[in-house]
Amino acid sequence: MKKQLLIALAVLTAAGFTACKHQHYNVLHVTETSSTRSDGIFYYLPRTVVVADVVVRKTSYIPGPFQDYAEQYLGYAGIQTRSALYDIENIILSSTTEPDPEQLYYIELDKNTNALFELEDNGLLRNVNIQSTAEEKNEQKKEKQLEKEEKDQTRKVMTLLNMREKLDTIYQRQIIDSVIVEKRSIERVFIKNTKEESAREAAKKITEIRNQRFSLISYNEEIAFESGTIEAMLRELDRMEDEYFRLFLGYTETETITYRFTFTPNNDMKGYQSFFKFSPTKGVNDSLRMIMETVYISQEKDDVTQRIKDFGLSNAKEKGKKDAKYRGLAYRVPEQATYRIILNNKVLTTASFPIAQLGTVQYLPAYDLDKLKVNFDISTGNIKLVNLTERSR
Repeated sequence: MKKQLLIALAVLTAAGFTACKHQHYNVLHVTETSSTRSDGIFYYLPRTVVVADVVVRKTSYIPGPFQDYAEQYLGYAGIQTRSALYDIENIILSSTTEPDPEQLYYIELDKNTNALFELEDNGLLRNVNIQSTAEEKNEQKKEKQLEKEEKDQTRKVMTLLNMREKLDTIYQRQIIDSVIVEKRSIERVFIKNTKEESAREAAKKITEIRNQRFSLISYNEEIAFESGTIEAMLRELDRMEDEYFRLFLGYTETETITYRFTFTPNNDMKGYQSFFKFSPTKGVNDSLRMIMETVYISQEKDDVTQRIKDFGLSNAKEKGKKDAKYRGLAYRVPEQATYRIILNNKVLTTASFPIAQLGTVQYLPAYDLDKLKVNFDISTGNIKLVNLTERSR
């Protein structure tokens, strides 16, 4: 997939470029009421999305097909009903970037503009009059491909895990020429007899296995085995006995399921925000209407950009609206924020990120484009490098 879109607006003629003293441009915030007749290009500022990968351990309790005869043949009961318990093992917080639909800008350009704009596929502006080197492009391409593969793999794994429903697995074993053959079946009962008769035969097998184990342990001089062979045979008998026990007592299965939730921060968020639902018996659900325990997310801003906002407002009042006719490129100064995931007043995890939309939008002066070089941080919209060599006004 093509990593970048390079838009070059070239001079019509060399003479025209020489005659043009200044390459003026203006940047408009695109809203429902904004419009222009000038040529130009669009670009977005980014916004930050908080991602939570919730790792849940599911333990399933599955009755055996002969559960009704467990007390009769073994003397104690096993698992009576199928059930499951869920436990949140870990929550991993991270952040990702996407274009902010509320922060779309249009760069008005005159006819004689000579400039290079390097944009991402999603419309985020990376460079102005700075062309990425071959190494940088390759690195960006690798990062993009890796990010895509991780997203595809996560989506695939999550879909498989979340939709997976295990069936009872029953083991059949036969001994053919001293070779143990294992077959698997998803049938509830694999023997043609009645369930009670099958249960009786399974109980006999348990007795036979125990007798074989006793014979090996008691040691027969006529049968000499090496110690390693005896240990292997005992382990195999233990496995066989355990499988027959499962037919009566049932068994447990454990699996790890990962759920992904996203949260788009905003300045209006106060206190705790409902994030997803959790229940030890039902697991995780993204429907906040479910009657389950609510897991919350909280946001705490550092407010380091408030002075920038206040400074901008004060200057606007002093200068008036006339000086705001021409504006340069819009960029973002992100705000650092801390996020906590909370369940039953207990903090499960905490992480801090620079959040683009919680900060402030600022504008560069409307310098001549041929005198301007800017490199943007794609993840926040902030300026990483700016080179302003001459001001036109």
